[in-house]
Amino acid sequence: MSLSLQPTVQGATPAITLNPIRMILDGALDDISKSMEKMTREVHNASLDVILKAAEQAARLVESLKVAYKDCLDKTCKEVDNVIAKNIDRMTDLARDVVDRNEKALLEVTSRIEDIVRLAPFSNWRLPLLSGMTPRFFAVDSHESATAIRLRFTGNFAFADREACKPEFRLGTRTYAPDSNTTKELQFVLNISKDDPQLNMHSYSLIKGVLIVKWYEGAVQWNPTISEYRTLLGVLPASPGKITVVYTKAEEIIKRTYKSDVVRVDARPHHWEHLKMLREPSPGWQVVLGTKRLDWLEQYGQTSTDLDIDAPDRVQYDIGRKDGGGKIQLVFTECQTIAAQTRKEPKEDLRWGSSWIAEPKEKEVISKILFETFNGDFQEFQPRTDLTNPFIELREFNGTIQIKAIKADKINEMDVRSLWKKAGSGGLGLLDNSSFSTDLKDKSTDKKDDKKEDKSA
Repeated sequence: MSLSLQPTVQGATPAITLNPIRMILDGALDDISKSMEKMTREVHNASLDVILKAAEQAARLVESLKVAYKDCLDKTCKEVDNVIAKNIDRMTDLARDVVDRNEKALLEVTSRIEDIVRLAPFSNWRLPLLSGMTPRFFAVDSHESATAIRLRFTGNFAFADREACKPEFRLGTRTYAPDSNTTKELQFVLNISKDDPQLNMHSYSLIKGVLIVKWYEGAVQWNPTISEYRTLLGVLPASPGKITVVYTKAEEIIKRTYKSDVVRVDARPHHWEHLKMLREPSPGWQVVLGTKRLDWLEQYGQTSTDLDIDAPDRVQYDIGRKDGGGKIQLVFTECQTIAAQTRKEPKEDLRWGSSWIAEPKEKEVISKILFETFNGDFQEFQPRTDLTNPFIELREFNGTIQIKAIKADKINEMDVRSLWKKAGSGGLGLLDNSSFSTDLKDKSTDKKDDKKEDKSA
């Protein structure tokens, strides 16, 4: 349930003041979560990054307050002391700034959270506190049956190293036991199939998970309290991005020999007589100047030939004869200029861990490779071996280029911030802040015997 975020102490509206604290915190968390999901899909910039970081911290703070104030969640702010009411009011102020994207107010988010934490009973070492989660995003390999993702949670988990309080992580229908569990860090190894979830080729997807933490409220340690932290895991697109290979074919001049039809010249016995022989090159072609000639295939008696016209678009000879004649043929070289050509070959389905070879056709060369990354960055490569990009590798061999997407496990081992700097200012920074807890439930199991202590504890 989403509530309109309003003050909860003096001067507050009665409707909000009379709402249970649980409803107020759930409403704030719901508003923060919806705002974050919306921001996750927007183009990244520095301003948005400030707001996303603040939203992530605010979401964790709401969860922590629900744990700290679990005994008064069903009370209204009028029914609790002023310190708690004031903290709830500060929390809703912070949530409102997140929803309104008040960047100026959120620049001081750390000190504002410290003020709230200072007034809350977090000094109680028993209280679980989730302070961080990595990785915030992960990629899934295209060829492996499943990709192993090591998920780390940091914070305070005072009883996590005890058998009775061993934490769990639930993803869909699967529940994972911890690979490592200490009081300060929990690690789970998830096996994510390339088909489950169904990955989007070029856009982010989010999958929901639940961290289950068990802890004891007091000295009597019989049945543990269970707190659930719901999280959103950012899944990278199935492809590192869209690749376009640009091929060029240089301007080319084609030449060939032109031969006219054979013309018969008849003799004139008593006087000279002249005729004109005009020929044009084939459509779309030109005469190569200086290459024409008039060939007599048969010749007898008195004849003469003179060149009248020698132009790119025609050739003309004057043919004279008196008591001679024969058969003649006009020959020249004609040429045609083929303009430089450009061809683009897109590749939009290159998956993590797979490769593709860009191969020119006859007389083509690769002029450049364009790469639009999944995070909104754009890079242009020259047709040579290049291993500088964090997502793809280019290797040149005999005029071809092998384009290989790195394996998912390499992406998953990268530091998000350094990756962001290498790849540019695209949307990758979004998923750096997109994993956040969206709900928390405190469930205390019935205690059959409050006086009996848990011997295993």
